[in-house]
Amino acid sequence: MLIKRIVLAAAACLLILMFFRTDFYAAWYQQKITESRERYDDEAEHTDVEYRRQYRYANQYAVAKEIVKKVKEAHDTNAIVLLPPNSYVQENSPQVIQYMRMPEPVVFYYYTGLKAVWTNSPEVNKANWALIINNNNVQIVQITPQQRTELLEMYKKYKPEL
Repeated sequence: MLIKRIVLAAAACLLILMFFRTDFYAAWYQQKITESRERYDDEAEHTDVEYRRQYRYANQYAVAKEIVKKVKEAHDTNAIVLLPPNSYVQENSPQVIQYMRMPEPVVFYYYTGLKAVWTNSPEVNKANWALIINNNNVQIVQITPQQRTELLEMYKKYKPEL
């Protein structure tokens, strides 16, 4: 019985080691676990929640906060933001945010408190704001149903993905 437990424990440890040796999970471990330990000292010195969010989430968070500011200036309480597909962002955005990934709608809500949709969402027709990236220019604008249709047509060739 003891030998069986030892063999199972060794097999489990070997399986875990093999799991984290694959490229995808090794990168995940490096990004989520190792870098978190390295950031601990800096975050321990800065206890402000807003500072930590900016530090952790970088460009995604900064863009999301700019969107919130623009929507609040317009006094729109029912804003639903249409987020462009990541492949579109990488192909058409200025270098400053070119390697940024658009957050998932639920993550965007976590950052901002605003609802957001992707182009393949069943609620995409409710979107009344859009993040527009055109000619090295990034804007958040209120959109009409006609503009939304045009944007969705333009985004059709880009697959929404994480």
